[in-house]
Amino acid sequence: MGEGADAGCTSPRRARASIAALEEATRARIRRAGTAGVGTGRPPRTGNHMRIASAAKAFSGAVALSLVDRRALALTTRPANRCPAFPPPGTR
Repeated sequence: MGEGADAGCTSPRRARASIAALEEATRARIRRAGTAGVGTGRPPRTGNHMRIASAAKAFSGAVALSLVDRRALALTTRPANRCPAFPPPGTR
């Protein structure tokens, strides 16, 4: 990674927190780790706003390629074809 990306990982001014939702056949659990507030030590809450940026893009890409591999999705499929509520291309 470039120096800019690494700087965000080591900055003392940024909080580091993780929240994961785990679903099993008989139950669902929420696991959390890290600190939500810089200087406070407050643990993350499940309702906290979190920026996931590039991690979400990588995950979404991996899921899409997995669906293509299973022939459940084509690389040429537009999101609106799979989900009618998705906004049309070129709109926000």
